[in-house]
This record gives sequence, C-alpha cells and structure tokens, in this order.
Amino acid sequence: MHGIRAWYSLVMAQRKNLTLAIDLETLDEVRIYAARRGTTVNALVRSYLVELASQDARRKEARSEIRQMMHTGLVTVGERSWTRDELHQR
Repeated sequence: MHGIRAWYSLVMAQRKNLTLAIDLETLDEVRIYAARRGTTVNALVRSYLVELASQDARRKEARSEIRQMMHTGLVTVGERSWTRDELHQR
C-alpha cells in the first residue's frame, strides 16, 4: 500500500488546477454527457487538453519524417502511366 501512496503523491504533484468560466447550461449538458459515459467533466477536459497538446507534436514529427524521407530518397514514385493530354481531357 505504501507504493501506491508514493505513486499517487508523485502523480498529484505533477498536476496543476485549472479554473474555467463556463455558462451553466453548457456545464449541465457536459455533466450529463460525462455521466452517460461513466466519467467526469474534469476527466473529459483533461483528456481533450492532452489530445490537443499531443496533436501538434505528432504533426511536427510527421513533417520531420516526411522531410527526412524526401532527403534520403525513401519516397518513390511509380512510373507515369498517363499523358498530360489525358489528364486534361474533358
């Protein structure tokens, strides 16, 4: 049980509280949404913010990988099976 307390203390020490201003009608709807999914408004907000923060990092990583592939020639393009005229036929 001692290990769990130490882990919990470490996790809680790494978190900060956040205060949001939201209209009551929206909050009521989100509470219902959360309750239907067996979670809390706090957990929904936390999950959304974590996803939002990670999207930028994933985009940067993908761009970096694409640039690397372009420079190393890992991206190949097949032979052209069409002509310019075929593309512009109407």
